[in-house]
Amino acid sequence: MTESIIDECGGPDAAKVLWRGKIVSVKRTLRKAHLYGECVIEGEGRDGFNGHVVIPFKNENIAAIKTSPRNEPTESIALDSEVPQGEVLAVVPDLVAVLDAEDGEGIGTQDYRYGQRVIVIGIAASEQWTSTEEGKNWGP
Repeated sequence: MTESIIDECGGPDAAKVLWRGKIVSVKRTLRKAHLYGECVIEGEGRDGFNGHVVIPFKNENIAAIKTSPRNEPTESIALDSEVPQGEVLAVVPDLVAVLDAEDGEGIGTQDYRYGQRVIVIGIAASEQWTSTEEGKNWGP
C-alpha cells in the first residue's frame, strides 16, 4: 500500500516512509481558532523503527522528530514550550503525512487517537519552496 502512495508522489526521490508504529500520546489545545498540539508515535520495534517520533502540529503537521529509544515521550505541547530534541526526519515545507496503517487513508490532526496504528510518510516540497528566496522565507 505505501509503495503505491510513494509512487504516486513521484517515487523514492520524492517520498518515503519515515516511521511505523502506534500512537501513544496525543495532546491538543485550541487557541484563536487554531489547533495546536503534538502526537507521539511509538515505533514497531523492528526494521529500525525503535523509539518514538514526535509530530508537533498547528492545524497541520509541522515536523517528524525521532527521539531516542531510551527517552520517554515528551510531556508538553511542543509549540507551547521547547521543541523535542532528536533527529529531524522531515519538516515543513516538506509534507509530513500520517496514514492509517490498515487502509492507507490520511489522518487529520483532529482525528489522531491513542492506540491507532499509523505510518508516517514524508513528501518532498516543490523546489519553489526550497530553491527560491521567497520560498526560503516560508520555512518553519
